[in-house]
Amino acid sequence: MLLLDSGWSYEKVAEALLLDDQTIRNYEKLYKDKGFDGLLSDNYIGCVPKLTCEQEEQLKDHIRKNNYSAAKEIVEYVKQTFNKIYTPEGMVHTLDRLGFTYKKTTIVPGKANPEKQKKNLSKTTNNSKKRKPLEIRYFFYGWSSSTAQFYVCILLDREKGKKEGNTL
Repeated sequence: MLLLDSGWSYEKVAEALLLDDQTIRNYEKLYKDKGFDGLLSDNYIGCVPKLTCEQEEQLKDHIRKNNYSAAKEIVEYVKQTFNKIYTPEGMVHTLDRLGFTYKKTTIVPGKANPEKQKKNLSKTTNNSKKRKPLEIRYFFYGWSSSTAQFYVCILLDREKGKKEGNTL
C-alpha cells in the first residue's frame, strides 16, 4: 500500500513483489474496504477430512506395517477398505498431515545364516554348482512415518532365480 501511495503503478508494484497486477488491485480494494485488519485476516477454511479419526488411525497402523512405494497404491487401499475416493495428490497431503513422508530406504548388507547355508548345501547333489547366494541391493522409495527408517535386505538364489526380501 505504501508503494501505491508513493505513486508507483500497479504493474511496477506487482513486479517488485513478484505478484500479478490484478492481485495488487485486489489488495488495494480490500485495504480501502476493511483497512489493514482486512489485509491481515486469513479467511481460509480447510475442508473436512474424508476419513474419521478412527479410520485415520487404522490407516496409520496399516502403513506402518506395509510398504507402499506410491500414493496411488494407498489410494486404492483406502478405496477398498473405507470406500473413500482420493486423488494421489490428495492422498499425499493427507499422508503429510498424518506425519508420513516419502523417503528412500537405508541399505543394510545381507547377512547369510551359516546354518541355513549348510542345510542348503547338503541338499545340493552337484557339488560343482555350489554357490553362495548373491546379494542384490535394491533402493526402495516409499511412505513411512517421518521418524521411521526402511531397512531392506534382499538375497538372490543363483540356482533358482528366487528373490527373498525382508523389511527390517
